[in-house]
Amino acid sequence: MSLKNYKIIGDNISYETYHRQESKRGDKDFSMSRSELVSLALCPEKWIDGVPADDDSTAATEWGSLLDCLMTSPARFEELFAVCPETYTNKKGETVAWRNDRRIAEVADFMETAKGKTIIKADVRKEADTAVNALRSDDTIAELFKHSRKQVMVIGTWHDEETDLKIPVRGLLDLVPIKTHEKFGKWLVDFKTARNGNPAIWTRVCDDSGYDVQAALHRDLYVGATNEDRTDFVHVVQENTPPYHVVSPLPSFTEEFIAYGRAKYERALKLYAQCLKTGDWPSYSTGDRMVIFGLQKIAPDTLWTYRQTAGQGSLTQRDAYKPEPVNVNEITP
Repeated sequence: MSLKNYKIIGDNISYETYHRQESKRGDKDFSMSRSELVSLALCPEKWIDGVPADDDSTAATEWGSLLDCLMTSPARFEELFAVCPETYTNKKGETVAWRNDRRIAEVADFMETAKGKTIIKADVRKEADTAVNALRSDDTIAELFKHSRKQVMVIGTWHDEETDLKIPVRGLLDLVPIKTHEKFGKWLVDFKTARNGNPAIWTRVCDDSGYDVQAALHRDLYVGATNEDRTDFVHVVQENTPPYHVVSPLPSFTEEFIAYGRAKYERALKLYAQCLKTGDWPSYSTGDRMVIFGLQKIAPDTLWTYRQTAGQGSLTQRDAYKPEPVNVNEITP
């Protein structure tokens, strides 16, 4: 089982183009991305029922898309976004604060011109400019964006030997530095916004969000298509609240973490192939829990953290959570 038929589609590919495809979920020609694979692996039944892999309605996702546009393809801002005016002049000739009430003629006119675009408030645009300035004021990041191809789309095919299915896969890389650059030439880079960029919790964020899956899949696709020596998958991480702190030094996955992500995407593709072949789309995995008479037993004697990797969960016994015993006679009053 392996990825094959790699191909670079092009640079400056919009998210709309990247996500657009004729096939629907459940069709063998539906192209799987990192977000689709992570969502499917968690609960195939929920995925096939049509729950979006990316919830574009969330404020965090909207903010990330806005920053992505301003940093990687600013010329397309007016094509993708519409900024609400702070005020408008009503029929009485009065200047009043903007209200999102479609019954107001001036608002209705704006909404008509903004069809198909993401509508943002004027203060959000101002905050986005502040965040962009924070990014551009970092010399490393400014040079990185300057010497990189942006929004590079790459595709491939997963050949599943057990089912003999050939599954299309795709990836969109935010930044691909030119390979001749002395510092960045072996990097592939993804831009992330986060509420908290603290490295102490970033590992968990990457695991929960499938960023390791993204790193492994995107690097495998890109290297397969180009045969370039890309050893580092790097994140530009910026917090999405003022003062829009940019994490430094830039986080980069170890080979162990990328191998972990590869195990997860391969397991997800195998699971997906089985679902396509059998038409059976199961619910959440029961992990190591006992299933008796059709019920999964939830017991208090074992606590665990479950990580989706190669079909295995890692168990942590309750004893591991206990604090060290304290001798009360040694406690100073």
